[in-house]
Amino acid sequence: MIEIKNVSKLFNPGQLNEVKALQDINLTIMPKEFVVVIGANGSGKSTLMNIISGAEQPSSGTIFINEDDVSNLPEYKRSKWISRVFQNPLSGTAPNLSIIENFRLASLRTQSKLLSVGINDSFKKTVQDKIASLNMGLENKINQNMGTLSGGQRQALTLLMSVMDNTEVLLLDEPTAALDPKIASTILQTAEKMIHQLNLTAIFITHNLKDAHQYGNRLIRLQEGKIVNDLNAEEKGRISASDMLEWFM
Repeated sequence: MIEIKNVSKLFNPGQLNEVKALQDINLTIMPKEFVVVIGANGSGKSTLMNIISGAEQPSSGTIFINEDDVSNLPEYKRSKWISRVFQNPLSGTAPNLSIIENFRLASLRTQSKLLSVGINDSFKKTVQDKIASLNMGLENKINQNMGTLSGGQRQALTLLMSVMDNTEVLLLDEPTAALDPKIASTILQTAEKMIHQLNLTAIFITHNLKDAHQYGNRLIRLQEGKIVNDLNAEEKGRISASDMLEWFM
């Protein structure tokens, strides 16, 4: 699904403030894998996510998605494969549009922008059914402006919107870091259910070691731009959150 070969990323190359964000990363992620990535601040987690999404281009190395070389493709051209949910709950929605209008735009994410944006009864019912799965009582408020909702509500809806159009890879970039534990749990449980139901390949960055232990079937730890641990499902199942905490001591 995703293959990263000898990828490095340098910021400010040749200058005193040069940063080696990623150093010769080699990583293969198979279809339907749910990969959790952890690491201290500055370990390269966000840079890795940006390199995969196309928000950043590698300084060297190649990136393949479904055997297509996407190393030089910008983010919007990778959107036919990839959806991303960011840490900031305000990043994934249009505050001045209603909930249903946001969902309609999300459903056209990879399609021609010349298409008329129609909202019929069938589409409304589909969206209401999806929103009802969150148990937040928002399914009957689809005409309410997105900007009137709480950050947690918007993040939960952003997650649902991320798969309204065809996608194969879901990037979860610390999606619960700014949320309270209850809504964070709802979002991660919903994400896990979506990943399995839709057979998605997923990458989840988190600082929460409890979540890193609970979710996913593969665990990767980055340190100073390098992969220092890469555990498969069986190996991941044998360690505890306390064991992971010792990695950072």
